[in-house]
Amino acid sequence: MPSRTSKGDSHDSVTVNNGWLALNGTLDWQYQKDAAARTVRDLTGVKGVTNNIIVKPRVKTIDVRDKIEAAFKRSAEIDARRVNVGTPARFTTARLTTRVSQDSRAYSLR
Repeated sequence: MPSRTSKGDSHDSVTVNNGWLALNGTLDWQYQKDAAARTVRDLTGVKGVTNNIIVKPRVKTIDVRDKIEAAFKRSAEIDARRVNVGTPARFTTARLTTRVSQDSRAYSLR
């Protein structure tokens, strides 16, 4: 197999040298990098593959953190609505319905 380089618009490339392929470029996800290597490794004439593709996720850590925090806040607000406090007679009773077992338990506060 002769040596050649194929470049796309995204500066990704495959270099072939004596049957060895070098994959270069960037992708968003690890599974894409793995799939690129799997796709070419069994082609006729390929002796080996060097996968130099760099994984650069588009997702920013701060965005993920903010979304997780927002989910926790929503969950806490939902949980807070499940607490009912009443004062029958001279006892204060707190009733909480849990999300895990959907059971309802009463606690007396004196």
